[in-house]
Amino acid sequence: MSTEEKAAQHTPGPWNVERQHDFFSIRRQGDDEWTVVCETLLAASEDEANARLIASAPTLEAVNKELLQALEVLLFEPSSESRKRAQMAIAKARGV
Repeated sequence: MSTEEKAAQHTPGPWNVERQHDFFSIRRQGDDEWTVVCETLLAASEDEANARLIASAPTLEAVNKELLQALEVLLFEPSSESRKRAQMAIAKARGV
């Protein structure tokens, strides 16, 4: 399976967080309906922050890819550590 095929496997963003009675729902609004990406319980004080972080994942991945490309164009050779971390984050998001 190619990297591009891996990238296409998650629900496209943007994702939104909505608080339900006793959980947070991370969802994407499509043309005609909402798609539930995941749900988190309201068991700990950090659950809302976790839900917001999960919901931001598609945007964070896209921005990280754009910034990495910009660095490569503008700086020709970004620091190897920054480049490696950006590439690792993108790979982790894709499950590679």
